[in-house]
Amino acid sequence: MRRRELTLAMVGLSAHDERLVRSFLRVLDGRTRASWSLVEGLEADAAICVPGNAMARLANDYEQRSGRPICMAVMDPAEAAGPWNRLLHRPIRIREFQDALDALASEAEQPAAVARQAGAGARSAGTASQGSALAVLRRVREAPETEPRCVIVRVGDIEIVVHLPQAKCYSASGFGPAVLRALAQDESPATVTQCRVGELREEPSATKWVWLETLLWNIGLLGESARQLDVAGPGRQLHLRCWPDFGRIPSDPQYIRLTALLIKQALTAEALGSAAGVAGETVAAFARACACCGILEVSRVEAVPVPAADVPGGMRSLFGLLRSALGMRS
Repeated sequence: MRRRELTLAMVGLSAHDERLVRSFLRVLDGRTRASWSLVEGLEADAAICVPGNAMARLANDYEQRSGRPICMAVMDPAEAAGPWNRLLHRPIRIREFQDALDALASEAEQPAAVARQAGAGARSAGTASQGSALAVLRRVREAPETEPRCVIVRVGDIEIVVHLPQAKCYSASGFGPAVLRALAQDESPATVTQCRVGELREEPSATKWVWLETLLWNIGLLGESARQLDVAGPGRQLHLRCWPDFGRIPSDPQYIRLTALLIKQALTAEALGSAAGVAGETVAAFARACACCGILEVSRVEAVPVPAADVPGGMRSLFGLLRSALGMRS
């Protein structure tokens, strides 16, 4: 299936950030949901803007009137988002940039992607049942949306607020082992409520937010009951689409060795553990974490039929084989 071709404009970016964007587009060619090309001016499908720039304000006005270009702001993490719904944080990281491009492509094709995934009655009723908590969080990560700005995922007494434009989440219960185990359970039914940030009963401080990617990674590492993520079983080969974002998740030396191997080639879990000198349990946890974050590709190992050897009639018996091995005549 041919990917959709979309155009991207850079508005007010520094020379350094422009070089980064151009470099990332070359590296990500063929790896994003749509095919992106850079253009000048505001006739683009999407625009990466620096707030405060006059052209950026104009691009935002164009979007409000006609829906194009779809604008995303480049900001420091400490800056207030203001009127900007879609954010790309500085320093720009390739993983976040790739996610941003896919989100823009998704919005260009289906402006209400997340709302539709959350169920047809979600907007009218406000809440929809969506299956397991892990499945819901993975869908939210794969198809980010800007309106409404937040979704609230509830599993029993646990309530997780996910800020979609920033891909961050918060829970008053924290994200300790007990919460992670509950979220990893296949049988944990979850409900999703949509709202805006200003409609939250209590807006958490900036220090209490954690990256959604960090949460998914930790669920995968624990993953004792996440049966749907048993990706490192026999007969399966593993391959990584890209490096995990070790700026947001723990950069254990063992994970870096495993990543370096799986980026280059597809390997079974057994072969991967042997090559990296890592225990099988660690390999399985790493594979689950990568699957949770949507960067793991799993394929079946095709069994290669071994042709039957043409054994001479005189060697078909056990004595014949022994005589042959000893160099004796039959």
